[in-house]
Amino acid sequence: MATYAQTNFEVECQNAEQAKNIAGLLKKHTKEEKRYDGEGVFHVNEVESANAMVYGFMSSVRYQNLEYQCELVWNFIRKLGAKSANFPFLIQGDGQYYDA
Repeated sequence: MATYAQTNFEVECQNAEQAKNIAGLLKKHTKEEKRYDGEGVFHVNEVESANAMVYGFMSSVRYQNLEYQCELVWNFIRKLGAKSANFPFLIQGDGQYYDA
């Protein structure tokens, strides 16, 4: 059974110029849907940069796939000099249902 997950991530860069460059490359990679340096295809939405930070959104109907996508993004941006990245997950759970 698939479990939906999403993340609003943030990436810390060395400076504003690097953040703008990384944001642009993430947008380009997503738009063109091609592989860079042997990495897989990933889809990043709502990418923007502010100061030395990059912000974006990713989601998947399977949280395992989203974990993999986040690894791909990290491997891609790490090569571009990103300092750190945080991908907090919001996961849809089965939850509980009660009826009287």
